[in-house]
Amino acid sequence: MHEMGSEFSESSGKVGINIYTNLVNAQKRYVLSGRTAIAYIIKDILTYSTFQRVALPDYCCASMIRPFCSNGIEVLFYGVDSRYEEIFDRADVVLIMDYFGMGNVSSVTKAKLCKERGKLLIVDATQTAFSRLKTYDFADYVFVSYRKWTDCLCAAVYSKRGFSIQPPRRNNDRYVTAWRKAANMKKEYLQYNRGNKIEFLQLFKRANELLDLKYDGCAAPYDEIEKCETIDSDFIRMKRRTNAMLLMDNLEKSAYLKHDEIQLMYKELKEEDCPLFMPILVNAKRRDVIRQGLIRRSIYCPVHWPVDERYPYEKTIYHEREISLICDQRYDERDMLREVGEVIDEIMDL
Repeated sequence: MHEMGSEFSESSGKVGINIYTNLVNAQKRYVLSGRTAIAYIIKDILTYSTFQRVALPDYCCASMIRPFCSNGIEVLFYGVDSRYEEIFDRADVVLIMDYFGMGNVSSVTKAKLCKERGKLLIVDATQTAFSRLKTYDFADYVFVSYRKWTDCLCAAVYSKRGFSIQPPRRNNDRYVTAWRKAANMKKEYLQYNRGNKIEFLQLFKRANELLDLKYDGCAAPYDEIEKCETIDSDFIRMKRRTNAMLLMDNLEKSAYLKHDEIQLMYKELKEEDCPLFMPILVNAKRRDVIRQGLIRRSIYCPVHWPVDERYPYEKTIYHEREISLICDQRYDERDMLREVGEVIDEIMDL
């Protein structure tokens, strides 16, 4: 039984044309990662604005919060579903994002409100990297990281007004080398049963630690930029949309869905949607048990996001109840049916 999920191995997609390399008509620079992109945008804004407060969605990752804290910016949280107008009024800069590759009309409403009230708007397009959304049109800055989509270690930053600072020049070769070595080891392990799983898992962990230690001002290596620009975006969209619809359709048929043991966060795909994961909500007290059961069945579903108490946060029901089901381009219909079956079995066993 092969494993599903976790970090990408080398060559986890098809080479082709990425028609989403220019999400908006604006000046673009490549950087190493999503958090690098945020830090870069902050530095650019500070060249022409003494902004002191940023509004972030309460459902977000600590790696998004950290660059603002590191630059002395006060972080305010607005509700994904409510009470955002008051917070927007108090902030100088607002960050908006859509989740799991699904565009939401409420994001467009928030974006319009920001511009009406004269706020600088950052759109995090990491989870909608292969979608063209109307929120981008209102943004002063857009950024997108590709590491969660395939084996590509780079991110792009767009600025509608152009950049006031120089392109990033630092390298983090230790991180890139460690991650690439781990990805190659995983490929050898999965395809030829060579090597030791514990070794590449430890190497991935070390790579992520190296990124955490050094992300600010880091450039993306040329090879990684080339990978980004030659992603077969049509293939990624087709596979992910097909897989996500299989998950939705089969979970919809489950009696457990009807009894609220499982809730789908999304029940349809719109034309521009390209799923990053297919998120479900489960009982908060049972989530860890379900995830551990799936791990025993070699299915590694992440949660978005673990709270990091080193930084400000507001806990939401999504932090406590969400599980991200795998639907990416590495897998096919048989894998999706297996995943649904294993999730339902885990619920039955509780």
